[in-house]
Amino acid sequence: MSHKQSNWGRYIWFVLVLLASACMSDLPSSDSPVPIQTIDRQPTDTPFPLPTSTIQTSAEVEAQPTVDLLPTATQELTFTPTPTPSPSATPTLSVTPTATPSLQGPLIGFRVDDGEEIYLLLFDISLKVYREIRNSSTNYPFEVEWVDTGCGLYLGDIIDLKGNVVWEGPDLDWEQIKPHAEYGSEFGRLSPNRQWLAYDILYGERYYEGAEFRDIGVVNLTNPSEFALLTHDGSASVFAWSPDSEWLAYARRDAQGVNQLYRSTPDGQNEQQLTFHLEPFGVGFVAWSPDGRFIAYAIYGNAEGEPGGMGIVDLENSQQFQIMPHEDFRGVGRDEMWWELEGTRLLFSGTSWNGEEEVTEIYWVDGLTGTITNSFIGSNGPNGFIRQVFPVGNVDHILFSSRGGYYLLDTTDNNSFEKYSDQFEIDGQYYDSEVTPFGFPGEEMCGN
Repeated sequence: MSHKQSNWGRYIWFVLVLLASACMSDLPSSDSPVPIQTIDRQPTDTPFPLPTSTIQTSAEVEAQPTVDLLPTATQELTFTPTPTPSPSATPTLSVTPTATPSLQGPLIGFRVDDGEEIYLLLFDISLKVYREIRNSSTNYPFEVEWVDTGCGLYLGDIIDLKGNVVWEGPDLDWEQIKPHAEYGSEFGRLSPNRQWLAYDILYGERYYEGAEFRDIGVVNLTNPSEFALLTHDGSASVFAWSPDSEWLAYARRDAQGVNQLYRSTPDGQNEQQLTFHLEPFGVGFVAWSPDGRFIAYAIYGNAEGEPGGMGIVDLENSQQFQIMPHEDFRGVGRDEMWWELEGTRLLFSGTSWNGEEEVTEIYWVDGLTGTITNSFIGSNGPNGFIRQVFPVGNVDHILFSSRGGYYLLDTTDNNSFEKYSDQFEIDGQYYDSEVTPFGFPGEEMCGN
C-alpha cells in the first residue's frame, strides 16, 4: 500500500464516528489447523457512510453547546453534506479549514484520497465539526496512528491537531533498512518513546492487501543507520509495541512451521517465544493492554467452515486463553481489539457467516479468566444488521452503523441502543480510520 491507486468510483461511503474514544504454558490448540491469515477492513465494496449532522467546518463554529455522548432519546437530525474542498496545488503546513474552536473529541481520524492528494479528515463528534489537514506530511503510506493520547498523529513526523509539525522524524534510507523488500511497506508503528519505528517488509506474490511474505524490521530513529530484522522467513504478522517501548509483539512460524506469538527487544537481541501451540492456525493482529500485562492476538480460520477467535497471554502469571465464540465465527476484524484503559476487559469485533450474509458480532472478555462476559450480535441490531464498530470513550459504549444510520450501544443498560445520526456522502476514497484513544483529553489540554 505504498500508495494505492483506486479503480473504484469517485464516491465511497465513509463513517464519521462518535465519542471518545486503546516463558509461557501451552495455549489450547484449535480443532482446525490453519495457516496465517489476516482479515482486513478494506476500502472497497461495502458502503462506508458517514454519520451526519449539519456538518460545519471548525472555522464556522463560534460557541455551540456540545452533544451529549449518550442521548437519552432517539435523535432525528437533519443533515446537509458539505462538499470536500478542492486540494491545494502546492501542499503547505496550513490547515483547511482553520482550526477554531479547539476540538473536544472524541475524534475519528480518516486518511482520504481525493484523486490529487492524500489528506487527513478529523471529525469531532461533540462539536459536530470537521477539520481537514492538507500538507506535505499527510502524503504518508502507513495507516492513521494516534500518538500522545490522541493529541498528535504520526506521519513520519508528528503533527498536532492543527497540522503543525511538533516532532520531526529523521530521513530514512528505505532501500537500506528494507534490503529484500519488493514492495513498499503497508504497516508501520512508532514506539511510544519515539525511539523506534517498526515496519513490515513485503515480498513474493503481491495481493490486494499485503503480500505472500512479510518480515519485520525495526530502525533506531536516534541513529537511522542502526536497524534490525526481527524475522527472516516471511511468516510474520503485524505487530504492536509494549506501552514502555521495551518490546515488540508479533507472530511468526516456529521451527515446526506452527504460528506462535513472540516478543522481541527492538534491537532483535532478545526474542522470547510466548506460545507453544501444537497445531497450526492463523495468528494475526496484536493488541497490548495499557498496563503491559496482557497481549491479545487474533486467530483465524482459513478454509470455509474453520472457526476463528482470539487468544490472550497473561505475562504476569503465564496464563493463556483461547476464546472461540462459536464454530461459525470467522475471525476478528482488522485492528478491532480494544483493551479498557484501566482494568482487564477486552472488546473485540468480527464476523460470522449465517449461510446468506456476514453477521457482525461484538464480544467482551475478561482477560483474567478468558471468559466472554457479554455479546451483541448484528441480527439483534436495527434492521437485523450492523457493520462498523467503534468504542466510544470506553469499552461499554459502542458506535455502530446499520442500514438506517448510526446508533449508540450502551452495555451498562442491558445492551440498549438509540439512533445517533443519518448518513451522507463525501467526495474521496477512504483508506483507513482510527478513533482517538480512550484517554484523549481534548485539544486545549494537549501539551499540559
